[in-house]
Amino acid sequence: MRIFIFTFFYFLIIYANAQSYDFSNNITANDGLHTNYVECIDVKSKIWVGTSLGVQSFEPVVDITLPFPASITSWIVQTYNTSNSQGIPSDNIKEIYITRDSSWVWIGTDFGAALFNGSSWTTYNTSNGLISNQVRSISEDPNGGIWIGTMQGLSYFDGSSWMSYTSPDIHWSGVSCVEFDSNGDAWIGSPLGGITYFDGINFTPYDTSSGLLSMNVTSLKIDDQDNKWIGTGGGISILNPSNLTFTQHTQIYIMPPPDTLNPIVEIQPAILSSEMWAAIYVGYLAQGGVSHWDGSQWQDYDVSDGIIGQNIKDIQVRSWGPAQYSECVFVATTSGISVGFETNTLSFSSHEFSQNVSIYPNPTSSKIKISVYSYDANVTIFNNIGQLVYNANFKNELNLNLSRLDPGLYNFVVKYDENNTETHRVLLR
Repeated sequence: MRIFIFTFFYFLIIYANAQSYDFSNNITANDGLHTNYVECIDVKSKIWVGTSLGVQSFEPVVDITLPFPASITSWIVQTYNTSNSQGIPSDNIKEIYITRDSSWVWIGTDFGAALFNGSSWTTYNTSNGLISNQVRSISEDPNGGIWIGTMQGLSYFDGSSWMSYTSPDIHWSGVSCVEFDSNGDAWIGSPLGGITYFDGINFTPYDTSSGLLSMNVTSLKIDDQDNKWIGTGGGISILNPSNLTFTQHTQIYIMPPPDTLNPIVEIQPAILSSEMWAAIYVGYLAQGGVSHWDGSQWQDYDVSDGIIGQNIKDIQVRSWGPAQYSECVFVATTSGISVGFETNTLSFSSHEFSQNVSIYPNPTSSKIKISVYSYDANVTIFNNIGQLVYNANFKNELNLNLSRLDPGLYNFVVKYDENNTETHRVLLR
C-alpha cells in the first residue's frame, strides 16, 4: 500500500539531499497535559495519550491562515480517569490503541483493559475474558480482531468472545508485542523468550539460536515486504520475508564510548515503506532518543535536536496536520510530548498556501468549500490509498459535504486554467 502511495505522489513532492526533522514542537502541562510523564501515545485525527493519571485526548484548534504547525493555536483536551469515568480499571495507563477505523480506543493497565466507544468505557479483566490483568500490548489483526498481550499470555477478542494462549505455546514470560504479516498470521514477542510465529494452528519459536539478537523482545513491526523488524534489549534484528535469515542493527542511536548498547523501546514504520523509526532509552545512563532509517543509514535525534526529554516511552508516526507535512513523528517522554515535522523532504510544494486555490475549513468534519479565483476548475479527490472518491468540474467555487466519506487524510487535486494543478491534503475527522 505504501509503495503505491509513494508512486502516486512522486510528482507532487520535492526532494532535498537529505531528510531533516524539526522536534521543537512540544505538548506539555502548559498545553493541558495533566502530567508530563507520558507512558504511551496513539494518533489519528486526535492525539491520545496514556499517563499515570489517566487518559487524555488532544484535538488541535487550527487557524488555516497560518503555516503549519504554527496554525495549531490551541488544543481541545478531554480527560478520562477513575474519578470521572466508570469502566477505567486504573489511572496508570500502560498501553493505548486506536482501532483502524478510529471508532474505538483501547487502553491497557496493570488491572485490566478497557474499551472506549466514544461515550463510555467497558472493562475487561480476568473475570470476563483476559488471561491476565497485566496488559503489555494491544494490536489489531487484518480482520479487526483485537489481540492483547499480557504478562501471562495472549488474549484474542473477536468483538463478542475471548480466546487465550499461554505457555507452552507462548513463552512463559508473557507477551510484549504482536504484529501480523501479509497472510494475517501473528508474530508474537516475549520479554524473555524471543518471538513466536503463529499461523492459526502451529506455534514456531525463533530465538538467539535462530539468529535473533536478544531474547528480550520489546517491539515488533512488519514492513510492506514482510520483513520482521524486531526490537530487543540489544538493538534490532530483521528477519527476512522467507523467515530464514536475520540482519542485525546495533548502532542505531550513537552512544558516547565505551557505551554502545541500544535497547529498543519501540519501532514504528515511516510513511514510506522502505523507512523505519526506532525509539531508544538506556536506563543506566538516563539517555535516549529516536532514530530514522532512510533505507541505507540511521539518523538519530535527541534533546539536542529539540526532543523534550531523554526518557523515551513511546513513538508514533503518522501523516498528520492540515496541509504542509506528510510525516509527523510523535515522541512520548517523561517530560512531555515532542512532535517532529519533516522540514525539507517529502514536504509539499508552495502551492499548499497559494493565492489561487483555497480549501476551507481544514480539518473538517463534513462540509468544505473550494475556491478558485477567476478560473474554471476541476477537483479530483483521492483517499490515502490512492482510490478515486470524487470528481467534478466547477466555476470559481464548490461546496461539498464529505460526511459519506470515512475519517482520514484525502488528497484534493485541483486543476485550473488548463495548465495549472495544485494538490492539497485535507483532514476529514
